[in-house]
Amino acid sequence: NYKPSTKLVPYVRDYYIFQAPLPEDHIIEDFLLAETAFVRCLIKGDWRGSDAPEELSRGGLALFSGANSRPYKVRLTGSLDNVGIAFRPGGWRGLFTQSHSDFADDMTPLSNLWGPLADELYSGVADAEHDEQKVAIVEEILIKRLEEVGTYEIDDAMIQFERFSRQDSTIRIDDAATQIGLSVRQ
Repeated sequence: NYKPSTKLVPYVRDYYIFQAPLPEDHIIEDFLLAETAFVRCLIKGDWRGSDAPEELSRGGLALFSGANSRPYKVRLTGSLDNVGIAFRPGGWRGLFTQSHSDFADDMTPLSNLWGPLADELYSGVADAEHDEQKVAIVEEILIKRLEEVGTYEIDDAMIQFERFSRQDSTIRIDDAATQIGLSVRQ
């Protein structure tokens, strides 16, 4: 895992770069449960999500996934070469123009949301040889996306709720809402 630069910390939690040179017939079955939206650039591997259409299951594109409300069954056959981005809920509106709720439990090509920047992201990380180069490319694309959206919006309440979930997950929702200055329904 790699952490984002200071400029991108409000928008991105982590970058994931994972390479596993496995035998062609090696199969890993698991469940994915992501609490926030993320992007996966599958450079190498036959990755299949249980509900994913066939065209989203193989490499060659940047795949966007919304947060999961339930575990999502996945299966990997053979080697894996993957670059991922985990987004922070509080920075969503700086990088996306659509509502996050539109993508819960769903996945789609990132190009449906970001247009040509998604292809630039994928081709950049696929061509990079070292992790540091991949992180630099991801950061460059994210900064371009922030400029493209132009709001640089950060949701302070969501940032505080994320802090609670990471540092004090036992806090009652009523107490968290009071500390943030929101009603429980908000």
